[in-house]
Amino acid sequence: LVFTHPLAPEAGEDPDVAVLREAWEETGLHELTLVGLLGERVFDASPLGRDELNFRRFYHLMCAGDPPDVWRHFERDPSDGSTVPIPFDFFWARLPHEVPPLVADHDACIPQLLTALETGVSS
Repeated sequence: LVFTHPLAPEAGEDPDVAVLREAWEETGLHELTLVGLLGERVFDASPLGRDELNFRRFYHLMCAGDPPDVWRHFERDPSDGSTVPIPFDFFWARLPHEVPPLVADHDACIPQLLTALETGVSS
């Protein structure tokens, strides 16, 4: 499952807590558990027209139960302060060949995810 959120974590929030909260809020999936941190990266956003560096953490989460193959979920409490729910469209992609192109280096830790899935070990 792939999605991004540039406004997380909230001030003072531990990143390991933030990833689960954000994933629950954006996906509507409440059966998610944190497996581990896959890696950290710094992304230079200047090619996207933004004069900023993004510090990113990539996590491995597991979903228990039987989630839908495709769904839309609305975040009802956007962290940007707006009152309009934010729609997110989700789908599952088989690794590694069915993952669509991801923007802005968001696929940086797919090799680490593949290794974690093969070995059963995340950082």
